[in-house]
Amino acid sequence: MEGKVTSLDQTGAWIAVHDQKIFLPLSEIAWYEIEHPSEILTVGETVRISITRRDKQGVYHATIRQVREEEDEELVIEAIAEVPKGSRNKYKIDHQTGVVRLNRVFHSPLQSPVEYGYVPFTLIDGHELDVMMLIAEPTFPGCRIECRIVGLLRMTDEMGTDDKLLAVPTKDTRFQDVFTLSEVSGHTLKEIVRFFKIYRELDGRKTETVGWLREIEAKKIYLECKERYDANHQS
Repeated sequence: MEGKVTSLDQTGAWIAVHDQKIFLPLSEIAWYEIEHPSEILTVGETVRISITRRDKQGVYHATIRQVREEEDEELVIEAIAEVPKGSRNKYKIDHQTGVVRLNRVFHSPLQSPVEYGYVPFTLIDGHELDVMMLIAEPTFPGCRIECRIVGLLRMTDEMGTDDKLLAVPTKDTRFQDVFTLSEVSGHTLKEIVRFFKIYRELDGRKTETVGWLREIEAKKIYLECKERYDANHQS
């Protein structure tokens, strides 16, 4: 069933389903430990839940941990890697020639915790939609990786909103059970945010982290970017 998030506190979230208020405990929001439901949910967001029990006070409890989006559960895309995981070099691929050029070396002492690249045939703010891929071993600039979307990181900088998809490779069995943001390690998500925050600060760029969006919202943004590209390249 679907409901709307009405409030969040340290114990969990309250979901309104028609006239019924249902409690979503903190432990049932993510597979990993979180400190506050706002790390995953936002007030006003529509979520899909499954009832688990009714307590002695007559309050229904629910979970979202095992709920999947029934229609279009798995959205597979093809991404092109530009920055290998563990690298401090940022590469750029010339789309006209296919030549790979060194764009910069990160000032940060940190190495990229993800395989970083873009999704071809998408358009957002004049460029392709960026994608961060969780991967066990680094590939190389120009490598095409089939992956599925599990979330999106939204940041802001001097240029405005900066969205980055989070995806996992379909060809790596280590991620065969990862379909949603709640199934990604909380430590990994914090590591990604910290990496971008530090390297941008050292570059003298002001940036703010808006937060993580779940897979449902991430898929919608991807589809919008794909439609925008198609609309701009109609013959």
